[in-house]
Amino acid sequence: MTDRPLIPIPEELPLLALPEMVLFPYMRTTVEIREQAEIALTDAVLTGNRLLAVYPAEESGEVPVRGTAARIDRMHRQADGALRLTLSGVARINQSRLLRTKPFPVLSVKQAVGAPGHDLRIEALRRACFDAFRKIVEGSSSYGDGLLDVAGRVTTGGHLADLIAAHVHLSFSQKRALLETENVEERLELLRGILDREAKIVQIEERIKGEVDRALQEEERERFLRQQIEAIRRELGEDDERVTQIRELNRRLAETPLPPPVQNVCKEEIARLGRIPVQSGEFSTSRNHIDWILDLPWKEQSRDAIDLGRARRILDKHHYGLLKIKERVLEFLAVRKLKSDSPSPLLCFVGPPGVGKTSLGLSIAVALDRRVAHLSLGGMTDEGEIRGHRRTYAGALPGRILQELRRVGVRNPVFMLDEIDKIGSDFRGDPSAPLLEVLDSDQNRNFSDHYLSLPFDLSDIFFITTANSVDNIPSGLLDRMEIIEFPGYTTSEKVAIAEKHLIPKQMNAHGVSSGTLAVRRRAIRRMIDEYTMEAGLRELERCIAAICRKRAVALLDGDQSRTVVDEKDLHHYLGIPVFHTEMRGSKPEVGIATSLAFTPSGGRILFIEATLMPGRQMLQITGHLGEVMRESVETSLSYVRSFMDERGAPPDLLENHDIHIHVPAGAIAKDGPSAGIAVATALYSLFSGWPVRHTVAMTGEITLRGHVLPVGGVRSKVLGAFRAGIRQVVFPARNLPEVEEIPEEVRSRVELIPVEHVDEVFQAACIPRRQKGG
Repeated sequence: MTDRPLIPIPEELPLLALPEMVLFPYMRTTVEIREQAEIALTDAVLTGNRLLAVYPAEESGEVPVRGTAARIDRMHRQADGALRLTLSGVARINQSRLLRTKPFPVLSVKQAVGAPGHDLRIEALRRACFDAFRKIVEGSSSYGDGLLDVAGRVTTGGHLADLIAAHVHLSFSQKRALLETENVEERLELLRGILDREAKIVQIEERIKGEVDRALQEEERERFLRQQIEAIRRELGEDDERVTQIRELNRRLAETPLPPPVQNVCKEEIARLGRIPVQSGEFSTSRNHIDWILDLPWKEQSRDAIDLGRARRILDKHHYGLLKIKERVLEFLAVRKLKSDSPSPLLCFVGPPGVGKTSLGLSIAVALDRRVAHLSLGGMTDEGEIRGHRRTYAGALPGRILQELRRVGVRNPVFMLDEIDKIGSDFRGDPSAPLLEVLDSDQNRNFSDHYLSLPFDLSDIFFITTANSVDNIPSGLLDRMEIIEFPGYTTSEKVAIAEKHLIPKQMNAHGVSSGTLAVRRRAIRRMIDEYTMEAGLRELERCIAAICRKRAVALLDGDQSRTVVDEKDLHHYLGIPVFHTEMRGSKPEVGIATSLAFTPSGGRILFIEATLMPGRQMLQITGHLGEVMRESVETSLSYVRSFMDERGAPPDLLENHDIHIHVPAGAIAKDGPSAGIAVATALYSLFSGWPVRHTVAMTGEITLRGHVLPVGGVRSKVLGAFRAGIRQVVFPARNLPEVEEIPEEVRSRVELIPVEHVDEVFQAACIPRRQKGG
């Protein structure tokens, strides 16, 4: 019993390849074509016998041996130029060779005639296939009602096999196998096996659907569909995703060294994971939690390679000056060398931006041969950033501390915590609270992250924090840290650093050699004075980079000569000067005193101006002053008024006058008590008529009894005074120990006058009217 064609098949047929589609004889399908070659093929076929060869498209581009001869029953040309064809299968065909490819491919074909089989066996297989097909159609709602009637009227085995294969939900590979099976008996045998398996799947699917439907709610529809897939895989004995993932987790658990309590928790979590459906959201949550536990470096650590000579060379190579700071780092390394289990200190590098705080921390890591973890705390307001969020929250993760440890892969890195003075707080909590546990050596051995819910030992981490000022660091954190102050650099230090480090670094970064560019020391000094205003070096490095960029452009334009940049050339390379350094006054004046202030860019001078004008004893204060500085002005006025009548001032001096005190640079906010003695001096000069020496600057807080209290930033203030041309600095006697920190070149050229009472300030700063000069 063999298949017979509906109409004679010619020996040559045009080829139409259909991707992922199989057309069986006696069956009909609709396709859409857009390629020009296929449209030309269709037009040619329609003018002839309307027959063509339909083959499943191969990824390799080759034409399979067996396909289907098909007839074009209907053609509809769409508005966009595409053709919609209705094709009817005629017979199986075998292609012998490709005759031509232009304007469309044409094959040499023959009808596929299979060997005759045993009629009784074919009939038995036909009935078996029909019974299996009936079970599938009756057991599933996805098939039409009239399909069984059509199949029941088919009497030949080959025709029935093709009809069933065309309508049952089979894979592309299964349909191709049935099309390529020429022998009817073999084709029915293959189809019966496929239908038996499909019938079991339909039966199981319907049983699962019945079980799940009893508890199904409308919002759980997606979960129900996924449960069906999982149940089908389980019934078929296929290895599901959950088994694969759990096997992988057990392998990682066996290979990862963990503390016994953590290992036990992991085993319990993995066991619980085996009872959760893969499609459940809880499965993903638990899987992520286990992954984090296994990824953390519970026992992995780097071994310290401590060599004091090497460490000293590394620090000297990357950092100029900073002798006391380097000495403290070497002390720690020496103790660590003698006692390897000694606790790491908690250092806080405090200083203006750009003075090398973070880079020194990185150099310490290089000297210790440790990896570096880094976290910027500036603007952080969420406590969860440090301690993590509980797993019950969507998208929960561990805190940034543990995230960095997973990234570096060791439990004892050098951990840089930048901008600790800029932590904030809001409704989400205060990050400084969990930081207390992170940084306290007595608590961080059992640091508990909310996400992990397991104690993690942070005691081997070398924490280094940085800040611009200690004023904004929470007191609890400040008490636990060893403060190391980074003062601003002097001009000579900046020049030396520029010559030794910054210029070679930027020339190398911009591809400029020392044979084509040189920068004179005078030019560097002018850059420092007129193009930068900072305690550090960042703006200076940007200026040097700008010079290198312009020189690189000149090199490419053909200027190969060696260019020497002098101070007169800076206008060409950097434009007009950006800053004009505040310089001392030109002569002694009444009512004007010079104060010293500490700013993020280093020390600088401020002029305190006081004047009398007709009025009603009102005090007017201007210059964008903060509350503390305004109170200091009022204290200074009260002190000066308390004794001026004893010094010869007219008793009614203030009865008909107002006092106006102004601090220039009114756009810049100013605060703090350190200008107290300067305000008192300006007022004393105003009331007494004694001029204030323009070569004297001062800093110190004043009390109502005239005592001078200590202030901060004396070193930076003296450096600022030196840059401004000041030659005498009056400062509190209690700050005298800090004088040793001032560079020798500054101490040798600036007279430092310690005072304990304001009267000493007046004597040092004011010129009695009977004297002349200054």
